[in-house]
Amino acid sequence: MKKLIYILSLGITLLCADIDIMKVSDTLSNIYGVKYYNNDKSILLDSTVPTTTLKKADIVLFPAGLDINKITIVNSYAKLRLEEKSIGAIYTFKNRTQIIFVRERLKKNSLSLSKELNQYIINECQLNLICLANHYKIADVF
Repeated sequence: MKKLIYILSLGITLLCADIDIMKVSDTLSNIYGVKYYNNDKSILLDSTVPTTTLKKADIVLFPAGLDINKITIVNSYAKLRLEEKSIGAIYTFKNRTQIIFVRERLKKNSLSLSKELNQYIINECQLNLICLANHYKIADVF
Protein backbone atom coordinates (compact mmCIF):
# COMPACT_ATOMS: atom_id res chain seq x y z
CA MET A 1 0.00 0.00 0.00
CA LYS A 2 2.85 2.41 0.84
CA LYS A 3 4.41 1.72 -2.56
CA LEU A 4 1.14 2.55 -4.33
CA ILE A 5 0.77 5.83 -2.44
CA TYR A 6 4.40 6.72 -3.21
CA ILE A 7 3.99 5.94 -6.92
CA LEU A 8 0.75 7.96 -7.13
CA SER A 9 2.24 10.95 -5.33
CA LEU A 10 5.35 10.82 -7.52
CA GLY A 11 3.17 10.68 -10.65
CA ILE A 12 1.07 13.64 -9.51
CA THR A 13 4.22 15.61 -8.69
CA LEU A 14 5.69 14.93 -12.12
CA LEU A 15 2.45 15.90 -13.87
CA CYS A 16 2.21 19.16 -11.96
CA ALA A 17 5.85 20.06 -12.47
CA ASP A 18 6.02 19.47 -16.21
CA ILE A 19 8.24 21.79 -18.16
CA ASP A 20 6.83 23.09 -21.42
CA ILE A 21 9.20 21.20 -23.73
CA MET A 22 8.10 23.12 -26.83
CA LYS A 23 8.88 26.45 -25.15
CA VAL A 24 12.25 25.20 -23.91
CA SER A 25 13.18 23.66 -27.27
CA ASP A 26 12.20 26.81 -29.13
CA THR A 27 14.25 28.95 -26.74
CA LEU A 28 17.37 26.77 -26.84
CA SER A 29 17.29 26.46 -30.62
CA ASN A 30 17.45 30.28 -30.80
CA ILE A 31 20.84 30.42 -29.08
CA TYR A 32 23.01 30.22 -32.13
CA GLY A 33 26.14 28.17 -32.63
CA VAL A 34 26.05 26.01 -29.50
CA LYS A 35 25.53 22.33 -28.79
CA TYR A 36 23.92 21.03 -25.63
CA TYR A 37 24.28 18.07 -23.37
CA ASN A 38 21.04 17.31 -21.51
CA ASN A 39 21.81 15.71 -18.14
CA ASP A 40 18.10 15.32 -17.26
CA LYS A 41 16.94 12.32 -19.29
CA SER A 42 13.32 12.86 -18.23
CA ILE A 43 13.24 16.05 -20.35
CA LEU A 44 13.28 15.04 -23.99
CA LEU A 45 14.03 18.03 -26.19
CA ASP A 46 12.87 18.02 -29.78
CA SER A 47 15.17 17.67 -32.79
CA THR A 48 15.57 21.44 -33.31
CA VAL A 49 17.89 21.59 -30.29
CA PRO A 50 21.41 20.49 -31.27
CA THR A 51 22.49 17.94 -28.65
CA THR A 52 25.75 16.05 -28.36
CA THR A 53 27.89 14.19 -25.85
CA LEU A 54 29.08 15.80 -22.63
CA LYS A 55 32.63 16.07 -23.95
CA LYS A 56 31.61 17.91 -27.15
CA ALA A 57 28.88 20.10 -25.61
CA ASP A 58 29.20 23.87 -25.27
CA ILE A 59 26.44 24.11 -22.67
CA VAL A 60 25.29 21.51 -20.16
CA LEU A 61 21.60 21.51 -19.26
CA PHE A 62 20.69 20.67 -15.66
CA PRO A 63 24.18 19.52 -14.52
CA ALA A 64 23.13 18.09 -11.14
CA GLY A 65 25.83 15.78 -9.85
CA LEU A 66 28.28 16.45 -12.68
CA ASP A 67 31.70 17.87 -11.98
CA ILE A 68 32.24 19.90 -15.14
CA ASN A 69 34.02 22.99 -16.31
CA LYS A 70 31.48 24.13 -18.89
CA ILE A 71 28.77 26.72 -19.18
CA THR A 72 25.50 25.51 -17.66
CA ILE A 73 21.78 26.15 -17.60
CA VAL A 74 20.38 25.07 -14.23
CA ASN A 75 16.95 23.95 -13.09
CA SER A 76 16.17 26.52 -10.38
CA TYR A 77 16.38 30.22 -9.64
CA ALA A 78 18.32 29.51 -6.45
CA LYS A 79 20.99 27.58 -8.34
CA LEU A 80 21.23 30.40 -10.88
CA ARG A 81 21.97 32.84 -8.07
CA LEU A 82 24.67 30.57 -6.61
CA GLU A 83 26.41 29.16 -9.68
CA GLU A 84 28.27 31.87 -11.55
CA LYS A 85 29.18 29.63 -14.50
CA SER A 86 25.48 29.25 -15.21
CA ILE A 87 24.12 31.57 -17.90
CA GLY A 88 20.49 30.82 -17.19
CA ALA A 89 17.79 28.72 -15.60
CA ILE A 90 14.79 26.74 -16.81
CA TYR A 91 12.35 25.62 -14.13
CA THR A 92 8.68 25.53 -13.19
CA PHE A 93 7.02 27.95 -10.79
CA LYS A 94 3.30 27.78 -10.09
CA ASN A 95 2.99 25.19 -12.87
CA ARG A 96 4.49 27.54 -15.46
CA THR A 97 7.78 27.14 -17.25
CA GLN A 98 10.18 29.92 -16.32
CA ILE A 99 13.17 30.75 -18.51
CA ILE A 100 15.83 33.24 -17.40
CA PHE A 101 19.16 34.28 -18.89
CA VAL A 102 21.64 36.67 -17.26
CA ARG A 103 22.85 39.43 -19.62
CA GLU A 104 26.33 39.83 -18.12
CA ARG A 105 26.98 36.08 -18.06
CA LEU A 106 25.92 35.73 -21.70
CA LYS A 107 28.25 38.57 -22.67
CA LYS A 108 31.13 37.11 -20.62
CA ASN A 109 30.78 33.83 -22.54
CA SER A 110 30.36 35.57 -25.94
CA LEU A 111 26.83 34.23 -26.39
CA SER A 112 23.97 36.11 -27.96
CA LEU A 113 20.27 35.39 -28.10
CA SER A 114 17.87 36.19 -30.90
CA LYS A 115 15.68 39.25 -30.37
CA GLU A 116 12.67 37.03 -29.66
CA LEU A 117 14.37 35.93 -26.43
CA ASN A 118 14.94 39.43 -24.99
CA GLN A 119 11.94 38.88 -22.71
CA TYR A 120 13.91 36.18 -20.87
CA ILE A 121 17.01 38.29 -20.16
CA ILE A 122 17.66 39.85 -16.76
CA ASN A 123 20.60 41.80 -15.36
CA GLU A 124 22.97 40.23 -12.83
CA CYS A 125 21.79 42.83 -10.33
CA GLN A 126 18.32 41.28 -10.33
CA LEU A 127 19.75 38.14 -8.73
CA ASN A 128 20.98 40.13 -5.72
CA LEU A 129 18.19 41.33 -3.42
CA ILE A 130 20.17 44.27 -2.00
CA CYS A 131 21.13 45.51 -5.44
CA LEU A 132 17.58 45.01 -6.67
CA ALA A 133 16.20 46.94 -3.69
CA ASN A 134 18.60 49.81 -4.34
CA HIS A 135 17.78 49.80 -8.03
CA TYR A 136 14.04 50.12 -7.42
CA LYS A 137 14.49 52.26 -4.27
CA ILE A 138 12.50 49.74 -2.27
CA ALA A 139 14.78 50.38 0.72
CA ASP A 140 13.45 53.96 0.91
CA VAL A 141 9.94 52.67 1.56
CA PHE A 142 11.00 50.87 4.74
